Amino acid sequence: MSDATTAVIDAEQLEVLAEDCQAAIIETDFLARTEHLRGRWCVGAAIVRSPQYVKTRGGQGSKGLIPELAKLLRDKLGEGGKDGWSTSEVYRCVQFAEQYPALACDEGPEGLDRLAAEEGGGKVLSWSWVKRNLLPSSGGTPRRRRKAVDREQIAAISEQAIGQTWTEESHQLVISLLG
Repeated sequence: MSDATTAVIDAEQLEVLAEDCQAAIIETDFLARTEHLRGRWCVGAAIVRSPQYVKTRGGQGSKGLIPELAKLLRDKLGEGGKDGWSTSEVYRCVQFAEQYPALACDEGPEGLDRLAAEEGGGKVLSWSWVKRNLLPSSGGTPRRRRKAVDREQIAAISEQAIGQTWTEESHQLVISLLG
């Protein structure tokens, strides 16, 4: 064997290389998810601004528009379409655009970064996360927004309670901090 194939691998350099690769993977995955999310918002915004939607807003006509549009999208994009364009998927795009009108299609990732920071999505921000955590459930009732957990305050309460019996007040305080 030649020296090139039997070269010793430096473990420290390998670790640095792995960390660089991991950072690149995480960042590009996040950017791909935010582009997907931006696309969903743009679809919803296009529908919300369309004269047909505006004209039927609040009436029975809007209930027929979204299923027809979803069917047309499936026909144009193939049965599965890109990620499947069911009636509920198109409706969720509309909900997203209506609930977050300040986001803009042409704003790029900055608007979504703001959404991630404000809503607590961070690097896990994705279309699935938005549907699960921010949009109303299928029954139309708004989901409860999760508030940020003050981990330091919970740790301080827990530390004070070590070796002591928890009071009802301590329990209620921790529960309220957890949201």
